[in-house]
Amino acid sequence: MTVCVVYDDRRSARERLGIMFGAVPELRVIGVVSADELIHRLVGDPGQLAVVGTQRAVPSGVDAIRRLLAVRPTAAVIAVGSADDCATAGAAVAAGARGFVRWDAPAVVTLSLVHALTAVSTTQPSTVRPDGTGDAAPTIVPAAPRGVGSGTRAGPSPGGTVSVRSAVQRQLGISQRELQVLGGISQGMSNADIGRELYLSDNTVKCHARRLFGKLGVHERAHAVALAYRCGLFSCSDEAA
Repeated sequence: MTVCVVYDDRRSARERLGIMFGAVPELRVIGVVSADELIHRLVGDPGQLAVVGTQRAVPSGVDAIRRLLAVRPTAAVIAVGSADDCATAGAAVAAGARGFVRWDAPAVVTLSLVHALTAVSTTQPSTVRPDGTGDAAPTIVPAAPRGVGSGTRAGPSPGGTVSVRSAVQRQLGISQRELQVLGGISQGMSNADIGRELYLSDNTVKCHARRLFGKLGVHERAHAVALAYRCGLFSCSDEAA
């Protein structure tokens, strides 16, 4: 049975996280009251899953993710927050969270994300068959002007780099420009910021984002980022020591 350690500095939020993830079969939930205790438990047993609650304009959750991954870069971390808080979602993913789910996420979303992350350590890397089908090895997103979609997370990157599986990108029909826009969204950037980085107008960025959301079947920026990790389009790889 996988142990899930949930952290939020608010008691009511910890209880809510316990209910969300306690509903996942074969998952034992343990609540902790401080980032120090979260780090202690994950360092002592790296096979555990970490779930961190976040708040708009309050850095405690994202800071806890950064601190944990600075010590245990391979830890699997899920961030939970408000659906409309794109800035915090982007910051959590940039800090190294493997996925972001909203507080009112359907149980099936939580279940699929947990199963995807807990299966990583027991699943062997996929190979590409002679006909070109199957999962290709991860490739770094091609560089864009001043780093958007370059494959490296913004700010401190204790968890290594964010890579893209080209086979999943092809399966979803996502263009390279749409991928670059998604990379900017994952860093918490606004459409205007992404446009400046890619030398595109705001309307062009919005057009790419609309097409991207349509292909992913989502309506929210945070959901798009979380889904990119959940479906295997984005993955975190460790930097060499």
